[in-house]
Amino acid sequence: MKTISVLLTCLASLTQLPAQLWETVGGGCSSGVRGFFADSTSNLLYVVGAFQYAGDSLASGIATWDGATWGTVGHGKWDTVNFSGTTPILSVEKYGDNLFAGGMMEMMAGDRDNAFLSRWDGQQWNVCGNPNAPIYLNVANGRLFALGGFSEISGRPTQKIAVWDGLEWVRFGDSLPFKRDGQLSSAAFYNGEYYFTGHVKVADTWRCILRWTGSAWDYVDGRGEEIDLINDVIVYKGQLFVGGWFFASAGNPASYLMAWDGSRWYDPFPNVQFASTVNDLQIIDDELYIAGGHYVFDGVQWQGQYQISRYNGQEFCSFGGGDILPLTMEGYNGSLFVGCQGLVGSDRLNYIAKWIGGNATDICISQPVRITDPATTAPLATLSPNPTQSQFTLTLPAGSGPCTLQIHDLSGRVVLSTQRYHAGAQVDVAALAAGLYFVEVQLRDRTEVLKLVKE
Repeated sequence: MKTISVLLTCLASLTQLPAQLWETVGGGCSSGVRGFFADSTSNLLYVVGAFQYAGDSLASGIATWDGATWGTVGHGKWDTVNFSGTTPILSVEKYGDNLFAGGMMEMMAGDRDNAFLSRWDGQQWNVCGNPNAPIYLNVANGRLFALGGFSEISGRPTQKIAVWDGLEWVRFGDSLPFKRDGQLSSAAFYNGEYYFTGHVKVADTWRCILRWTGSAWDYVDGRGEEIDLINDVIVYKGQLFVGGWFFASAGNPASYLMAWDGSRWYDPFPNVQFASTVNDLQIIDDELYIAGGHYVFDGVQWQGQYQISRYNGQEFCSFGGGDILPLTMEGYNGSLFVGCQGLVGSDRLNYIAKWIGGNATDICISQPVRITDPATTAPLATLSPNPTQSQFTLTLPAGSGPCTLQIHDLSGRVVLSTQRYHAGAQVDVAALAAGLYFVEVQLRDRTEVLKLVKE
């Protein structure tokens, strides 16, 4: 599953990477890496993006890494006379014996017209389905999906979702009244239903998460705000996770990352605050990897900012420091590979890096959420209104007695010192600057951290 976010770029940092736990991959790529596919049959890592070169090889947007050297797949997507580094391949998937590549490939297969989706026959690239807009490829429930903003594929009107039947692309589900705006980019199969995410306009409403029940379409994104964007969706430990560009202040349970248990959305990691776009979600060696900037509450203060995390159902661990700002990730031969849109570190990792730090972490917190049964954990307190311009009311469980309360800013600095409050108390925050804050509530032997938005 690949991402469509263009909101996060990678920095050309001049600092040393932490303990030099990242290393270059064969000299790196000449421009941005946008997607991976690890092929267990050939033991090759496919890498796609907007690059012309992978190491010293003229790859033109798609290359292979065998653990030691770069290889190419045909002539790539561009001819060598009229190369354009602004139109990347966005995704690559192997399905059966076929390799598919989707994106903006106007030079692929020798066709100077747009060829947004191509299939490799072992000798050359061939235009496949000829959609009229870029494609993101996803496999869900053993089926290959083409997603995007297209309105036509395989010569037939097909809106934004198509599935490969082994010979050609066909429409999936009943037709939806999609507007021209927006596109879909990721898919998952959860509790017997298909979920498709992105940012599309259906009728006159923006939608980020569509669900196909097997007989009808449904929407589970709640509000469908125009500012929202879901980059990726994945199933882990019986829950559906989505990551992207959205905010708790707009009515979501969390910013940038939230989870769905089949009936409700919730914040899966109350002691973690994501502070920038979540670009990619991957399951590697039975752990959930998350690419997105975040802070971690260690029980005393907020630590961060970190860019990569992994969760095994018991511990949430952040690692890799802040130099790597990933757009996409993949596990290959027991190692983590990340791609980004910049040059990282003094070692010039060049748009792609391999983690060689093993189990090294910057910080870990234990059991941040009961992920197996989130509905059983009732909230300790609520704050309303939230967002607020001046004050909020504290609500506590009936008969619980007073609690202690402390407010931190994003850096971990205490902006309201520990005080005791009873249920229904009015907490004055008028003096705080506008922004995101963390309210630490302690009641008897239980502590909860809530997010507060000051307008």
